[in-house]
Amino acid sequence: MAHPATPQSAPPPVAKHFIVPSIANKGQGMRAVRLLRAGERILVEDPILLLRTSTSADQFVREELTETTTRVSDTVRSLYNRDNARYQTFRKLHTNPRSTPSTPQLTDYARENLSRFFTNAIWFPSVARIVAVPGAPDSQPAFAVMKDMSRTNHSCRPNATIHWNANLQSEGFFNNVKGRATLHAMRDIPAGEEITISYNRPQAFDPGLKRRITLQLRWGFLCTCPACYGSDVPQSELSRAELTTLGRQLIEYTKANPQYTAHDHSKKVIDAVHRMMQLMREEGIMDDILISV
Repeated sequence: MAHPATPQSAPPPVAKHFIVPSIANKGQGMRAVRLLRAGERILVEDPILLLRTSTSADQFVREELTETTTRVSDTVRSLYNRDNARYQTFRKLHTNPRSTPSTPQLTDYARENLSRFFTNAIWFPSVARIVAVPGAPDSQPAFAVMKDMSRTNHSCRPNATIHWNANLQSEGFFNNVKGRATLHAMRDIPAGEEITISYNRPQAFDPGLKRRITLQLRWGFLCTCPACYGSDVPQSELSRAELTTLGRQLIEYTKANPQYTAHDHSKKVIDAVHRMMQLMREEGIMDDILISV
């Protein structure tokens, strides 16, 4: 599909490139309805609900739970008062109590909303403001709940990636949010294949057991993707272990080290980067490098 030349005015795709059916052992999810090409934009979306934070995703879950409970409740109440249609969309999203950390005494309604938030929220490392707020940074991390993007299921070898594009004009509920969320294909996705993303990109190089434990504790499910279960696991484990080693070596190579000549230093860095890119492509975790538009 052709896109307008000016990205700031790019509208969302008119025709959906996906459906949201029930998927065995996963609840609902996305499936491609036609061949999606690598790099193709599948979806552009405004959040239903957005909460800014000053910490990483893990710290937010662990350290700000009491505040989060209040903020989620306040935001849902505001959504109900200002835009009932979006409120009803939020209420229709799947909720998994196992994805919700232990909470103090809450009403059933508050607990359900908190569970729905933790089940569906997507963490973005940087969401900019249109208008500056005194004492606040121009851009900061945020959790966003989406109508369709929040339906995407996890894979440790995903075929799609979600990013925040500050160049797109928001058409949504939040009038001080600069940009919109985008979903892109990382590789060709045949018609009928499930569209998946990674829920734990910072842990992408971790061994399978550690990734599965993280997913079980945070989102309440046991991952059965090809990188965690099946004949691909042994090679995947070797590849991700090598990526971890190369990442550590790259840090050392980029430090000033008198034992390397300038030529040796540059060659080691380039060789390490090339090998990491090769392995990341093979493992399907090249999203931040392949697509950032």
